[in-house]
Amino acid sequence: MAELRRVFLIEGTSREKIPHPPARDPFPANWRVFNAARPIPGTETWTGDFLHGIFYAAIDPQDPDADMWEKRCIELDGHLLVPIPRDEVMRWARAFYAEQYPNHPIDWDNVDYRDVATSWLNYHKNLGDGHA
Repeated sequence: MAELRRVFLIEGTSREKIPHPPARDPFPANWRVFNAARPIPGTETWTGDFLHGIFYAAIDPQDPDADMWEKRCIELDGHLLVPIPRDEVMRWARAFYAEQYPNHPIDWDNVDYRDVATSWLNYHKNLGDGHA
């Protein structure tokens, strides 16, 4: 059985926004967008810039075929695109570093956000949650 894989799109980095077709506004937040190396099904499909591949599918959860299409996207090695907001990255970093380094407080006002985002991504990649 195929396993759901994720690609994290982290706000404030070079790869932060979920792609959408050129003539369309971004998808509603509850739509799930997949990316693959081969064509995949969905409510809307298109080709675009390479991420995990050039084929994209957006699935409207209200679409009667949504569950079937999502399952098929996963079977075809489609990767779910997961946006990660900046405030989530910072919440994680503050908690993680406070737990790991309690005797070394960090001046969060002077931290380079790109370094924090890289730490977040590396930590989650090591858990097998997703990749860049």
